[in-house]
This record gives sequence, C-alpha cells and structure tokens, in this order.
Amino acid sequence: RISTTSHHRMELSLEDAKRNIRDAARRAEQILDARLADVVQATRKMIAREEELEAERKRLAEDDASLEQAMAAFEKQQAEVEQLRKDVERYKSGGGGLFSCCAGSPLAPQATLEEAVISAQEETVIVPDATAEFGGSVSQAQEYFFDNPSDKRVVKIFSNSKQAWFQNSHADPAFFEQI
Repeated sequence: RISTTSHHRMELSLEDAKRNIRDAARRAEQILDARLADVVQATRKMIAREEELEAERKRLAEDDASLEQAMAAFEKQQAEVEQLRKDVERYKSGGGGLFSCCAGSPLAPQATLEEAVISAQEETVIVPDATAEFGGSVSQAQEYFFDNPSDKRVVKIFSNSKQAWFQNSHADPAFFEQI
C-alpha cells in the first residue's frame, strides 16, 4: 500500500503535470491566434491588391478604347488633309477642284518666271525612276520629300500596291499624282 506522503506527492506531481499541460495549451492557443491574425491580415492585403489590379485593368481597357478613338480621328484628319492637298495641287495646275471659285481672283497664284521655266523643263526632261530608292512606296517617297523640303527633285515611282506610275513636281515635291 502507498503511504499517505507518497500518495500526497503523487497528487502534487499530477497537479503540476496538469498545470504544465494547461500552460502549454494556453501558449499554443496564443501562438495559433497570432498566426491566424497574420493570415487574416495577409488575406486582406491580397484582396486589396487584387482590387487595385482589377481597377488598373479597367483603366487600361478604357485607355485602349480612347487610343483607338484617337487613332481613328487622326486617320480621318489625315485623309482630309490629303484631300485638301490634292485640291490645292489641282487648283495650282488649273484643274479646278475645291478652290476653282478663286480662279481669276487676286487669290489665284501668279506664275513666276522661275515656275514657267520649271514647268517647261518638266515637260521636256525625262523624269528619273526612283522606284528602287523608295521600295515602290509612294507614301515613303512623300514622307521623304516632306521631311527634306530642300530636295526639289522630280521623280516617278511605280507603286507596288497600286500597280501604277506616280510622279511629283518641282512645285510640291512631296505630292505625287498618278500619271
């Protein structure tokens, strides 16, 4: 039989063990609570970032739509400018067009001696073929002469896309007409 003192010591040891287990359980619970709080905070940050990314995606989609509208408007204006350029060239050469109402008025261009000489030269000179220089691209040639206004050469180009000849003039080297 166990003595009372031994029995009492065992009860104390058992109580100590229970207390140690309860303390360990409380510490584990505190650690789990802290980790759960970290997970909740990280999840909230992730959700907030996903919402920011979605807002950015929507803004970019709106920017793309605006850019497409701006490009369409630019292309339309570019076509209008090209038509005005053709009308001005037709007017300059006496072909009427948009400015035909001005023929004979003080607004009509007066031919200078230099222009008359150039015009006569254009009629008698063989115009050099610049198809290879501009890769068969009239728009590439127009861009070149527009960017280099001091180059007053008169050239002809066989357009690969239109399958037709185009020529510029001394008066407007950046403007090409089908010949």
